[in-house]
Amino acid sequence: MVSTWSAREVSQPGGGATTHDFIVFIDTGAPAIALRKVALASLAKQFRAHLITFDTNQELLLADGRNAGEAFEFSGYQWGLEEALRASLARSGDVLRILFLNGTAFTSHLPLSPRLFLSQAFGEPTSDGPPRLRGLVQSCGVPTRAVATRGFYLPTFALHLVGKAEDVARLRFYDPSALGTRALAARYASAGHDYDRMVTEWLSPTSPFRGWYKAIPGQPLDEVTAYRKRVAIYLEHSLPGWMERQGVNVSMEPLIPRLAQIGGYMLADRVFVNLLKIRFRVGRYLRGTPASRA
Repeated sequence: MVSTWSAREVSQPGGGATTHDFIVFIDTGAPAIALRKVALASLAKQFRAHLITFDTNQELLLADGRNAGEAFEFSGYQWGLEEALRASLARSGDVLRILFLNGTAFTSHLPLSPRLFLSQAFGEPTSDGPPRLRGLVQSCGVPTRAVATRGFYLPTFALHLVGKAEDVARLRFYDPSALGTRALAARYASAGHDYDRMVTEWLSPTSPFRGWYKAIPGQPLDEVTAYRKRVAIYLEHSLPGWMERQGVNVSMEPLIPRLAQIGGYMLADRVFVNLLKIRFRVGRYLRGTPASRA
């Protein structure tokens, strides 16, 4: 679904070029997201940005005919990028500034005000260089560096892309050849035993305070959920290198520099997620139900 108000159009120095601002939001259908969508719609109008919503319950296709849900938020972001290009009617030389937000930013992490993201995404000047990608920079340990080759990755619940329309049109958020059970297993094998073991332990925790918050110790995930999470984890860790190979400048400058001054957001987020683990796992134990597909 695409909003009906117009994108911001700002003339660039040198004449003629226009800047088009967009928000691409992944709506997972969680009840807690409904209010955030209302707030985002209001803020989009204030920032004169164009709001594009990808509903994970809809059957949508990418420009190349692939299923827009095949790589979860990554193919959802790809669909949103293609919609932004269509909606902008951008000419060669025009600039697109796109803020990508996953609904999990407000349900599975310590919630931040949407205004923080928008003020950073649509407040910075554009440039004539290659496309630039920013996010909430997360350093990583040795096992993850087998995939995140630059020693950091960008949590994909919030990403910001700036680039000329003709450059952005050539980008893809994920490598389709990594999808499928066999192909994914080959990628993990190539990354090495330590990386594979780290992800496996994350999805099959042995401690109440470890692992993905919806993975319950002693209860293996169903195959569909396990595959989805292994795809998402691998694509997230490999995204900076994948984008760089497409000519994107992946910045180590965090999307929201002020987070360093907000009492250590990542530490606070870890505490918040641990509380989610307790609430979710205790509830599941009491009900005697298996791990969620959500």
